[in-house]
Amino acid sequence: VSSGMDSSSVAAAAALIAGRPPELYSVTYGFSEYDETAGIEPLVRHLGSRWHNVVAAQPPLFDLIGRIVTQTGQPLVTVTWLSHYLLAQQAAGDGAQALFSGLGGDENLAGEYEHFLYFFADLKQAGQSERLAEEVAAWIRLHDHPIFRKNWMVVQDVFDRLVDLDSPGRVRLDERRYRANWAWFNDDFLASGPQTALPVNPFSSYLTNRCYQDLVFETTPPCLAADNANAAQFGLVTRFPFLDPHLVRFCYSLPGTLKYSQGVTKAVMRRAMAGMLPEENIRNTTKTGFNAPAGDWLAGPARADLMDLFGSRSFKERGWLKPGSADRLVRQHLSGQANHMMLLWQLINAELWLRSLAENGGTASR
Repeated sequence: VSSGMDSSSVAAAAALIAGRPPELYSVTYGFSEYDETAGIEPLVRHLGSRWHNVVAAQPPLFDLIGRIVTQTGQPLVTVTWLSHYLLAQQAAGDGAQALFSGLGGDENLAGEYEHFLYFFADLKQAGQSERLAEEVAAWIRLHDHPIFRKNWMVVQDVFDRLVDLDSPGRVRLDERRYRANWAWFNDDFLASGPQTALPVNPFSSYLTNRCYQDLVFETTPPCLAADNANAAQFGLVTRFPFLDPHLVRFCYSLPGTLKYSQGVTKAVMRRAMAGMLPEENIRNTTKTGFNAPAGDWLAGPARADLMDLFGSRSFKERGWLKPGSADRLVRQHLSGQANHMMLLWQLINAELWLRSLAENGGTASR
């Protein structure tokens, strides 16, 4: 569980069906915006559950990544799945056989921050100008961030670049995000990669198509692969109630006007779960996500390992990055000049995974 609606709703439904409190598992960190301890505690009290809280304050990051990629045979696509590995390890040690997950709730009910913008496009395309103004104002009031700003300029940028307002539901590829890190890489490495996959748009709603893209192509498939790989290491299976085909069809039949209300996501589920969840969970509008403070770890306890990896002969000989790019990436991140956590994470995992293949008789290709 986290402090969000999806896993909390699965836990509350489990308690109702089983007639007893479920065992709750989470990973917290003791610091940073990603620690959801305060948001989980009301759910624990409300359900009367036993809470197994795995605290990962300063894990031996590179050793742990190396162990996981060797065991699972694949890199960890995001730090989320390092946390999940620790959770699965704890649950199996406690004798659990199955885990239940809230994965899929965001894709069904438009729970990601970027989904707001496609809902706004639907309102714009439908000519609902009054509702659009109200929802944008509430979005700005509830979700503005000093780095990830929420304002009309952001909304207009999406209208201009990412949707075709003359073709209902047609979502365009976010070229800016897709190519955000290309400047760091060698041209021949980029040319050797796959062709750009254009968005699939089977619906007449921009929001529904963006969520469908996440469900079928972008976020859910790698999450399922990582979850399965981690769980299998400990003899566990994971169940995903939000990915039940009947529930998916139902959620995709709902208009965005039921999924949002005054800048709040998953409005229909919040109403449905009234009384089953504590008010703290239902009123929580902050989207944290099952994430971890990897940026802090890389700049702190794992700093020396980070510098060693990017300075190593094996990494340099991969030929992925342009000359000097690795040094600039590390320097900017460690100095706080920029947050390159996501790119660094992917490079670290790819390198340690390829090393594990070579050490175990596999092929360490580019």
